[in-house]
Amino acid sequence: MKFPGKLNSVFHRLIFSYCVLVLLTALIISTASFMFFSSNFNREITKVNQKMISHINSYITLQIIENVENIYLELVNEGSGSPDLLTLFDYPSLEGNSTVKGAYVYLNRIVSSNNELLKSINIYLNQPDVILSSSGGVKFVNGHLDNITINTDWVSYMNNSPSFPGYWIGTREVYVNKLTKYESYNILSYVRTYPFYAKVPDSKGFISIDIKEEAFYNLIMNSDWEKESGEILILNEDGKIISHSKKNLLYSSLKEESYVKKILLSSRKTDNFMDKINGERFMISFGSIENTGWKIVNITPVNRFYEKSYSIRKNLVLISIVTLFLGLLLANVFTNNIYNPLKPIMKKVNKLFSTGPQQAQKDKNEYTLINRAINSLSFKVSELESTISDNIPLIKHNLVTGLLTHTIKSKPELDERLGLLQIKFDKPCFNCAIFEIGKDFIDTLSVQNNQFLKLDLIRSIENPCNPDFIFTATELTNYKIVTVFNYTGNYAQLLHFIKKIVNRSSSEYMMPVTAAIGSMQKDQLMLEQSYSDAQAVLKYKFFLPNQAVLEPGILLRENNMDEIPDKLADDFNKSLRLGNLAEAERIISTYVEYTQTGIFSANHCHQILLEFLHVFSSYLKDINLNTVENNYVEIMHDIKSFNNIIEFKNKVLEVIGKVLINVNNKKYNYNKEIITRIKDHISKNLSGDLSLEAIAGKVFLNPSYLSKMFKDITGTSFIEYVISQKLEKAKELILTTDLNIEEIAHKTGYNTHHHFTKQFRKVFGVTPKELKRSTIKL
Repeated sequence: MKFPGKLNSVFHRLIFSYCVLVLLTALIISTASFMFFSSNFNREITKVNQKMISHINSYITLQIIENVENIYLELVNEGSGSPDLLTLFDYPSLEGNSTVKGAYVYLNRIVSSNNELLKSINIYLNQPDVILSSSGGVKFVNGHLDNITINTDWVSYMNNSPSFPGYWIGTREVYVNKLTKYESYNILSYVRTYPFYAKVPDSKGFISIDIKEEAFYNLIMNSDWEKESGEILILNEDGKIISHSKKNLLYSSLKEESYVKKILLSSRKTDNFMDKINGERFMISFGSIENTGWKIVNITPVNRFYEKSYSIRKNLVLISIVTLFLGLLLANVFTNNIYNPLKPIMKKVNKLFSTGPQQAQKDKNEYTLINRAINSLSFKVSELESTISDNIPLIKHNLVTGLLTHTIKSKPELDERLGLLQIKFDKPCFNCAIFEIGKDFIDTLSVQNNQFLKLDLIRSIENPCNPDFIFTATELTNYKIVTVFNYTGNYAQLLHFIKKIVNRSSSEYMMPVTAAIGSMQKDQLMLEQSYSDAQAVLKYKFFLPNQAVLEPGILLRENNMDEIPDKLADDFNKSLRLGNLAEAERIISTYVEYTQTGIFSANHCHQILLEFLHVFSSYLKDINLNTVENNYVEIMHDIKSFNNIIEFKNKVLEVIGKVLINVNNKKYNYNKEIITRIKDHISKNLSGDLSLEAIAGKVFLNPSYLSKMFKDITGTSFIEYVISQKLEKAKELILTTDLNIEEIAHKTGYNTHHHFTKQFRKVFGVTPKELKRSTIKL
């Protein structure tokens, strides 16, 4: 932007810029402040309004709803209710006047003790179709409710709602004598069946408790809230007014009003919203009265609702004016303070780079001349920086590898290399850490994505926010990034930073990274030892896959001479031979637990792993599985094919499961073949020795084992099968031959006629002779 005349100078531009900045700042602050304070103030008013609704709701629920429900429970409770009243329900006969009178007196006593709340209590008995009322005595219905002088609409409500045991009926006008319509009053009713949980068809009758509408009205009008918050009303589920702070609106139906529709359709128990009523905007607040389906509603004009926030606007306008005045005053002061240091600089620049008075006069803008002076120097500087910048990755790589391999042997050499990278190791402690990226993940990436992710990881390592740390990282291999840390010695901070780097890689790129931290060193030239320790720590990644950061404390396991019990491999071998997959899984899980929670060295854990694989390989050779199963053995012998111990466990158990299924299938087929041979022998030798011991001897099996095997395969015990075969053969001989019963018994292996007859009758329901006679008749 070009400025005419004197405004081209830096001084006048600064004054102009500050004035514009102050104006914009005052405008933004005043606007934001008004929006913030007004919004928060109005939010608080909304909370107060909702609190008022909740307060009145609680009063209504506690003093009316729960009180009425407790009165009902008192009436029907055998311990606290009237025996005469409960007797009427259980033995609905009016022959005993003392029972009716006792119940009537009890109801009147309840109404009298709750005079401010209750109008009357009415009892309807299904049998003998009678109403007992505290206000009207006994009324015989005989199927004609219209002939009763007292109010009976509650009976119709219940009969029309057979699936509900209880019902709250909204406000209605009721007459003392509905036939003469003399002296009316407003009531609400709570009606419920007796017994308590019975639905209408299963009930013995109903109990109606009539509540004075005045009780609701008094709770609303006695509240201080009503005096400040507009109209308060209670609606039933149909949008009809049950109670209102304005008596003349009672009974009105508001279901066509838009705000009432929103309230009735809302799934919330409490809420606030704005709506128009007769063209004027109102704040509507409502809450749900428990157990009734009714809503308590407050309607307040918006102008009245927000009138208390008007004073905030006036105060903010006054504050903005004062802020603007002070800002302009400070703008002048700051301009002078900023411009004064520029004066001696301009003198030096004019002296060194100006070509004469005409040139100086032409360049009235101070920054133009300074810019020309800087540009004359920038070219050579940029060439030097470009050369260094192009070789930064190589310089840094050589520095880090030189420290880790101890090829940098002197501090002056180290300081010189650090100077090229503009790094200064001035903290007392040093650590080396290796970040290993998952091989499977890296191998799936393109070369471009591979380099991008590793460079981003290096940048996130080298750009810490904590000034107590200096980080230098470089790519060591395709999967590893090595980092040198120079810090104050606060290991907890270092650990927190490393975990943050690992978690970021996982959350942003889904890149699995494991960090191995070496030991702390006090001498930067001794980082070789920390690097060696980090490599040793990284070996435990295989056994601790759930630990994304491996700390140097793991090195205590390296020198530990304890060993995992040799018994594990032997037990694993036994479980395989017995075909016990659950036991094999338990043993492998025990081994995995040893490697993860024990203090055994990584080399020892790998040694035991090889023993497990050797045992399994020997087992597969012994059972002579085909080539497909043996391929699994070749895979498991190559430990590098498993990324961690959990993959090893899952793969081994998967192979064991498949092998055992194969073995069990072979065993089942063999056993099934034996059973087939036994069945064939039984069918051909029914008159011979078919005892379990004899048959077991023929197939060279233990009798108990044969019995169990026969049951498992056929679903029938050996003895039951032999008997069924003998009796089926006997039945066939009876039906198809002329042999007598003794001959048939002998041919089917029965030595006595009596035993044969008894078993035959037990199976077929008739004796052999009876079956023979029925055959001859046919």
